[in-house]
Amino acid sequence: MLLLVVVVLVLLVVVVLVLLVLVELAVELAVVTAALAVVLAVDVVLVVLVEVLELLSLVLKLELSLSLLVAALVKVTGPIDVSVGAVGRLLHDTINKNSAIRKNARTRFISTVLPLTPLV
Repeated sequence: MLLLVVVVLVLLVVVVLVLLVLVELAVELAVVTAALAVVLAVDVVLVVLVEVLELLSLVLKLELSLSLLVAALVKVTGPIDVSVGAVGRLLHDTINKNSAIRKNARTRFISTVLPLTPLV
């Protein structure tokens, strides 16, 4: 009988030790999983940050290119008034010049070609 109690106690100790090892493994697995999740989150944040920085770099390059283009235009043409009114006036002047050229051409055509055509 005593032998049976000792065997049961030994088996009970073995089961408790196995359970402790399993619990320790589960805790280690949880810690490793949490650490992996943190590393992946940091990795995603870094990838997004790199993409944003690359996009910002492209925008800055484009802005630099545009500013160099404007500087070249200013150097060639002189100061540029970039207000909306100036653009509107430029378009209006261009349209007026084109219509004036058309009117002059029509007037010249009427005054030079039409008198030469015979009346039927």
